[in-house]
Amino acid sequence: MAEKLTEEQLKALLDNHIEDSQSAYQEVDGDVQKATDYYMGRPYGNEVKGKSSVTTREVAEAVDGAMPQLLKIFTQSVDVVEFTPQNDGDATVAENVTAYVNHIFNKDNSGAIIMHNWFWDALINKAGIVKAYWDTKQDVNEEEYFNLSQDELAMLMQDKSVEIVEQEEIMGQPVPVGQD
Repeated sequence: MAEKLTEEQLKALLDNHIEDSQSAYQEVDGDVQKATDYYMGRPYGNEVKGKSSVTTREVAEAVDGAMPQLLKIFTQSVDVVEFTPQNDGDATVAENVTAYVNHIFNKDNSGAIIMHNWFWDALINKAGIVKAYWDTKQDVNEEEYFNLSQDELAMLMQDKSVEIVEQEEIMGQPVPVGQD
C-alpha cells in the first residue's frame, strides 16, 4: 500500500521539481537570446568590417511555417482534453468535467493564445513553458453606506462575506463608512 505524503513532504517534493525545472531552463538560457536574435534577423555578431553583413530570416520562416500546423493539430477539435469514464455510471461525470475543463481552458484563459505562445517558446527558446495555477483571490467590492439604522447595520455585520473596515457614529447611530 502506498504511503501518504504529508503536506510538508509534498511541498518539499514540489520545491525540488520546481528547482530542477529552473536549473534546466538556465542551462538553455544562453541560447535563448541567440535564438531570438536569429528569429528577428538581427546580426550574428561575427560580422567583419568591410565584408557582407547579410542576415537571413530562415528561423522565422521555419517557425512561422510550423505554427499553423501545430496549432491546427491541437485546436481543430472542440475539446483540448477529454476525460474518460473509469467505472460504470461515470459517463455523465466525465462528459461534464470534459466540458468544464475545456471551457476554462478555451474561454476563461484564451487557450489558443496560450498554445501559440507555448509552441513559439518551444521552437525558439528550446523550452516551452506554461504556468498553470488556480487563482483563489476573491473580487473585493468596496461600498459605502450612510444613515443606516441599528437593524440594517446588524444585518450587514451578520453577513460572513462583509467586512466593515470603517464606521462613523453620528448622534448615537453607528454608520459604516466603507466595507469590503
